[in-house]
Amino acid sequence: MNEKDYLGDGVYALYDGFGVWLHANDLDHPTDKVYLEPSVLDALVHFYERMTVETIKEEGDNS
Repeated sequence: MNEKDYLGDGVYALYDGFGVWLHANDLDHPTDKVYLEPSVLDALVHFYERMTVETIKEEGDNS
């Protein structure tokens, strides 16, 4: 199983059945690659959720 998707901003995601590869600038010949194991991907999702909650909270405080 090898699912691929273009995320935008030159970033491609490839799922290998366990984790996610992020390729930069080109799917087949990337300039950079990052491998996210499930625990790291989970940490990234939690980071994003925390940041968006804090942003919404700050926007509410400024109203």
